[in-house]
Amino acid sequence: ASVSAVHPKNQKFLDTEELKPLASHLTIDINQLDNELNVVKHFIREKRTTMNTIKDLLTELAPVNDAFPATTSLLRGALCLPVSSTTCERSFSRMKLIKTYCRNSTGDERLSDLTVLAVERTFNIDLEETVDIFSTNHQNSRILLR
Repeated sequence: ASVSAVHPKNQKFLDTEELKPLASHLTIDINQLDNELNVVKHFIREKRTTMNTIKDLLTELAPVNDAFPATTSLLRGALCLPVSSTTCERSFSRMKLIKTYCRNSTGDERLSDLTVLAVERTFNIDLEETVDIFSTNHQNSRILLR
């Protein structure tokens, strides 16, 4: 219920009481958030009808981010939460495969990197551009990558 209160189409949109659990979870000062939300509601009153998502709201507040740090932190936190448990389950499933494959000899940092690669494997990387960036950043390397 707390996350739904940041959605522009919700009846309890930006209701402080509804947002308290999410704010405390994200360690956001509730008093500061309450003060900011009173101003934000008036700031976006006319534009609320054109907003369909939390991202639209965050985009609208981006130019005045410094004026509403608690509110923007709350919105970013809400956007980072998985919509369903499927996202989490897929990540854990991939992590289980990676952890088994690497035979538990993988350190935490490498495991984290491998998990990101496995979960986001549809991300297209231009290898030519990667090689060019590497070669310009490592000019003292003995291998010429072309």
